[in-house]
Amino acid sequence: MALGDIILEYTTGTSRIENLELFDNGKKLAMSDYNDDVIIWDLEKDEIITRVSNTYDLYDFKVSNDGSMVVSNNGGDIKVWDIETGNIITTFTSHSYEVKQLTISNDDTRVISACYDEVYIWEIATNNILTTFTDYEVEIYALDISPDGTKIASVGYNNKIKIWDINTGNIAHTIDGPQGDIESLHFHPDGDKIIACIENHEIKIYEISTAKLLNEFTQHDNGLKGCKYFPDGKRVISCGSYYDYSNSNYVRKIIIWDAEDGTVYYYEDSYNYELYDVEIGPNGSKIALAIGDDAKIIELIDLNGLKLLNEYGQIYNNDPNYLQVPIILGRTLITETTEICEVQFKNNQQVAVKNINLTADNEKTGTDLTFSKTLSPFDDLQSLTFVGPYDPGEKDTFYIKLKTDLEAAIGENSLLINVDAEFAY
Repeated sequence: MALGDIILEYTTGTSRIENLELFDNGKKLAMSDYNDDVIIWDLEKDEIITRVSNTYDLYDFKVSNDGSMVVSNNGGDIKVWDIETGNIITTFTSHSYEVKQLTISNDDTRVISACYDEVYIWEIATNNILTTFTDYEVEIYALDISPDGTKIASVGYNNKIKIWDINTGNIAHTIDGPQGDIESLHFHPDGDKIIACIENHEIKIYEISTAKLLNEFTQHDNGLKGCKYFPDGKRVISCGSYYDYSNSNYVRKIIIWDAEDGTVYYYEDSYNYELYDVEIGPNGSKIALAIGDDAKIIELIDLNGLKLLNEYGQIYNNDPNYLQVPIILGRTLITETTEICEVQFKNNQQVAVKNINLTADNEKTGTDLTFSKTLSPFDDLQSLTFVGPYDPGEKDTFYIKLKTDLEAAIGENSLLINVDAEFAY
């Protein structure tokens, strides 16, 4: 596997997939399709575990933070249902028109729902409306909740982004947005910045407390669908697609870029099928894409994100009756069973990696490879983890010691070193 590889794929066969949400530490994916169904896909088992049908006009859904419930609109009504059983927990029917936007409070007790120019905050257990926000005279087009759960960001067709208190409805900040309809809003993890995706081709980042425009990104041509921060807020993923009449086909773009200087770390520009949504896994190691009637899970970093190095190349003992290929690393000579070798790993991808874990594998009886971060003392560890992050090209040093006997070591591929890593941002 390598950066950008598709590791899992699900297709409806007939109905386009419109919205996605990764949850349960990236082990499950919730998706909605054009038939107004919400589908829960278990990525570890690669199977559909729940499907709940809505009667009509499913515009939005959200998974609860504990992964036990889904909130979805059903025209003007809202359903809360249990993921494991598919049973309806409650239905909220107080909105006057079709509900277009939903989010859920951090404690999973309240739903924030937008219908035309009104936003209700209501309690799941009682269906009581706790707060009403009606400070718009135009239709509300996007919602998000702050990382600490105290503020709501909303925007209407007048492009005024309003930040308001979830408990009182009082407005804390107003940002005069750009020209063009804002398709989505997403809080920065620090809670004081917000990113807005505009339908033409622009993405703008604002500081909330000052309403100052901090940065803008314009490498999309048209048809922006959404943009989201990675978990630590240093990078952004944005996606979009539009119909290219000259080629009679859809063009889609997926870009991962630096939130401060706009540096592009990952870029995909391809044809065939419209792209509707993108979602980031909780640790930033994978993304999910809705392309046509397919949901695709894309690997952002894996063990190929690192290159193991030392002065000589692959480590092995050149005696054909002894250690032929005990360690797949590079080439050097181990002549003594207690000899310590210095090895480095280097990040050879174009994205930062973290949590680099080194372990021995395929050790035959009588053979033991141990690790240490220092030469003296040598720690004799069975595994070693470097937290990082390591930016592209950065490297670090570790040490290994091979303990074996003649009979155990004879034969090729008698010992491997596994390297696992995560995408850092």
